[in-house]
Amino acid sequence: MSALSRWLLIPPVSARLSERYQGYRRHGASPFSAALGCLWTILAWIVFPLEHPRWQRIRDGHKALYPHINAARPRPLDPARYLIQTLWLVMISSAKERHEPRWRSFARLKDVRGRYHQWMDTLPERVRQKTTHLEKEKELGHLSNGARRFILGVIVTFSLILALICITQPFNPLSQFIFLLLLWGVALLVRRMPGRFSALMLIVLSLTVSCRYIWWRYTSTLNWDDPVSLVCGLILLFAETYAWIVLGLGDVAMARKDNAAAERYYQQTLRMDSGNTNAVRGLANLYRQQSPQKAAAFIASLSASQRRSIDDIERSLENDRLAQQAETLESEGKWAQAAELHRRRLALDPGSVWVTYRLSRDLWQAGQHAQADAQMRSLAQQKPNDPEQVYAYGLYLSGSDRDRAALAHLNTLPTSQWNSNIQELAGRLQSNQVLESANRLRDSGKEREAEALLRQQPPSTRIALTLADWAQQRGDNAAARAAYDAVLAREPGNVDAMLGRVEIDIAQGDNAAARAQLAALPASQITSINMQRRVALAQLQLGDITAAARTFNRITPQAKAQPPSMESAMVLRDAAAFQAQTGEPQRALETYKEAMVAAAITPVRPQDNDTFTRLTRNDEKDDWLKRGVRSDAAELYRQQDLNVTLAHDYWGSSGTGGYSDLKAHTTMLQVDAPWSDGRAFFRTDMVNMDVGRFSTDADGKYDNNWGTCTLEKCSGHRSQADTGASVAVGWQNETWRWDIGTTPMGFNVVDVVGGVSYSDDIGPLGYTLNAHRRPISSSLLAFGGQKDASSNTGTKWGGVRANGGGISLSYDKGEANGVWASLSGDQLSGKNVEDNWRVRWMTGYYYKVINENNRRVTVGLNNMIWHYDKDLSGYSLGQGGYYSPQEYLSFAVPVMWRQRTENWSWELGGSVSWSHSRNRTMPRYPLMNLIPADYQEDARDQTNGGGSSQGFGYTVRALIERRVTANWFVGTAVDIQQAKDYTPSHLLLYVRYSAAGWQGDMDLPPQPLVPYADW
Repeated sequence: MSALSRWLLIPPVSARLSERYQGYRRHGASPFSAALGCLWTILAWIVFPLEHPRWQRIRDGHKALYPHINAARPRPLDPARYLIQTLWLVMISSAKERHEPRWRSFARLKDVRGRYHQWMDTLPERVRQKTTHLEKEKELGHLSNGARRFILGVIVTFSLILALICITQPFNPLSQFIFLLLLWGVALLVRRMPGRFSALMLIVLSLTVSCRYIWWRYTSTLNWDDPVSLVCGLILLFAETYAWIVLGLGDVAMARKDNAAAERYYQQTLRMDSGNTNAVRGLANLYRQQSPQKAAAFIASLSASQRRSIDDIERSLENDRLAQQAETLESEGKWAQAAELHRRRLALDPGSVWVTYRLSRDLWQAGQHAQADAQMRSLAQQKPNDPEQVYAYGLYLSGSDRDRAALAHLNTLPTSQWNSNIQELAGRLQSNQVLESANRLRDSGKEREAEALLRQQPPSTRIALTLADWAQQRGDNAAARAAYDAVLAREPGNVDAMLGRVEIDIAQGDNAAARAQLAALPASQITSINMQRRVALAQLQLGDITAAARTFNRITPQAKAQPPSMESAMVLRDAAAFQAQTGEPQRALETYKEAMVAAAITPVRPQDNDTFTRLTRNDEKDDWLKRGVRSDAAELYRQQDLNVTLAHDYWGSSGTGGYSDLKAHTTMLQVDAPWSDGRAFFRTDMVNMDVGRFSTDADGKYDNNWGTCTLEKCSGHRSQADTGASVAVGWQNETWRWDIGTTPMGFNVVDVVGGVSYSDDIGPLGYTLNAHRRPISSSLLAFGGQKDASSNTGTKWGGVRANGGGISLSYDKGEANGVWASLSGDQLSGKNVEDNWRVRWMTGYYYKVINENNRRVTVGLNNMIWHYDKDLSGYSLGQGGYYSPQEYLSFAVPVMWRQRTENWSWELGGSVSWSHSRNRTMPRYPLMNLIPADYQEDARDQTNGGGSSQGFGYTVRALIERRVTANWFVGTAVDIQQAKDYTPSHLLLYVRYSAAGWQGDMDLPPQPLVPYADW
């Protein structure tokens, strides 16, 4: 003790103590409190190394850790306050990591705190596991009724005796403190237990404390020796008891949902005892049930002390208000603003698992991925062994398409601590991985291997439904029905399987059975928006448009309000398709924007056309749903766009001047606009065809094999050219296409032409049926007709038209191989031209050497077989001027490279071919009625010689398009062909205007205008 005295008298120490004492006094401490504060400081210096930097950091955080203790103004009971607050921080508080101590001396204390929280967090699940058997069997079920009544009576009797002892047993102060400490500990344990047991136990504890208080008041506070004191005490006690009874009546009325009576009793209690916190709490809870606004108004009217007693309710109300505002912002796609509200909620409830989850989810949707991940990582560090945290983190990772990371995080918690939510999520994630692998196999054309992989898995309804869906998609309705029936045999109420059978009935045309099964679906079980989506599609396919509209109108807002998911994206995608189908294309485009958010294509809804269309560009990382949303949105947007295209095409082929040395110019203008569910167009072509000049002799005459010049030399009209303008209108959608127009008006022969076609598919086989009347445009004679020299007959002839039909087939599943074929037959007729007919068969195979979204390289083999009844390729009167062999066979090996970038698209290709043809000898003048009588005998003797030929040829083609702006596109094309006696070449320039603008994928290959005559 003398050593301590000497130490205190050392000048530096005594000066510091004096300085500290004066500081305490300046801040308002009494002399006693200031002296006591110095004493506590001395003791702390002796026990703890306060000068160490670690302790200095703790002192710097004093205000955050001990906000209710003023270190500059000590009070006598501050040590007790420090002790209680430290216990609270260690045992109860979930303070943020920055407030946690970071010194080695507390390492053991931190470990104890961590083990305590871990034990408390896992307590509910361990209780559930230990008591599961109680839910499965009745422990007294094997006993008789009398025995059960006896056992229950004994239990009740002993319980009452125990309760009586607990209520009436007097305790000294130490025993009273221990009793209250035990009650407090039991309450902390019980409040974490699941089910109604915890609520009942808390009620029992509350009643125990209240009854002990009442017993004490009746037995220990009344003065039975003094009548006056006794009467006054009884009056006060009865008043207090009456207030307690009224409060109890309010609780009973509240439990019976008699809100008016409960409000009356609580208010009566407050009139008798304005400080009764239970009555204040009861009214606050009552008003909260009625409306948050009413509860807030009530709380605002309370005194400061009353508000402190229900600060948890006030915080909860504020939390609910912020949560509701955040939900509204989320439904509007305002993720960043919603995240800020969740930050405020987290400040009210630090460490809340689900508030942190919603905050992280909104940050992720707002594109702040790093911050979102940091929030969840921090939560995991705070509560590493909390099953709720593990489940929420796994859910967060799976919601951002990180299934493998989600499964890895679930496995950080021992499986013995997994609750039912974690088990369900883990099973779903594992199933997702298997299904993902199977879908990859199926997408690559290995459906058998994909099915084998799924069949190797343990039996599950999800896999069975997937296999049934695959069978349904490939048209194997029998296998699909069998799979659905097997699911229903195990789960008779499985709505997915029941809906699958409805869809099969619709596919098989049995609408009556489909309607019956649809009506039999249990409405109470069609709860998910995905099931309702399938119901809406079935209603639509059955022709019940009104019912389908009601269903879509009900589930579309729900899907918009949900966070991004496959389910909500599918609902919005199909709702948009339905809106487009029912004549609301602009509304459908807006819904596609929402679908892009739901499919996680973009975190925010696109606000302008450029942003929207840019989001329709393909992405190799997309899954099938994202690909579908992008392509469907792009297709509808382009269908609704107004386009104007101006193009100029030059082509020619070498030959004899006057009839086959062709140079042609075609200027094309086309306007495309939306109409119904397709596109209408107006088209006009200005055509100029020049076949050169005849070579004449010294007399100015020519005797070419043209007109009747071989019968009598012709003179005049040496230059042969014509100009005309054609017009056409038409419409097309995915199934139908039709057009009607004219050949160029101004030519010698003008006709009405057009066509109609129908396209569909049978499984992977696509087909198109068409009927048409088209011009033959390979020469001026065949296309527009010519006029015999006025020195001879002056007769117009030519203008050949093909009237017929055909069928085209294609097989391409998007894999490496593809096949196409076409068969057509036509009747060929023209003005003063011999009738003819033809049959043409064309087919081809191609292999995709490179098959990417934006680049394709193909090599193939093509075959053509043609047959014309007559050879009318001559240019004399009655001939048609078009290539018409009686036998034609060719084989070609084409190679094609197509690619696109952000603003460019091109096609480069060519082919090498071999062909064989044979022509029969034909009369030069097949229609003798056109020949003057004086020349008919000579005409009968003249023929065009037949023969056969074969040889090699080639083609070279280049086509390129450039996007200049979102609205303007330019392009050019060159096509060179070289074959025996036939060398046509093309040069094309074009410009296209898009009224709405297009920043999506460039066409692959580019799609320039084709002259109307060549359709």
